[in-house]
Amino acid sequence: MMFFIMYYCSLKHQLNILMKNFRALFIIFFLFSSFIINAQKGIIRGKITDAKTNEPVISANVIITSTTNGVVSDLDGVYEIINLEPGLYSITVSYLGYRSQTISEIQVTNSRPAVYDFQM
Repeated sequence: MMFFIMYYCSLKHQLNILMKNFRALFIIFFLFSSFIINAQKGIIRGKITDAKTNEPVISANVIITSTTNGVVSDLDGVYEIINLEPGLYSITVSYLGYRSQTISEIQVTNSRPAVYDFQM
């Protein structure tokens, strides 16, 4: 009988330690998940095509106005600027042989990408 009481006390002690560790891990997970959620940034994306042929414009420059941040369109004419803080932006698209185009007051949010297509 004494053996069962000691075994029960030992199990109870181990369970208490396990619960304390579980609580600590849960708190750590919760803190890190809130940082990850808050770390999400905005995106501006779109497609650049030729106005006459509707073909993609490959390697067009897409620059956030008044900065050096930008990207180049891919083989499908698609561009994506990532890791933007929420706010208003202006972007300029340029390519040799085409007139540059600028779109102002692009609203960037964390909830969904801002999509702007260009025809040059």
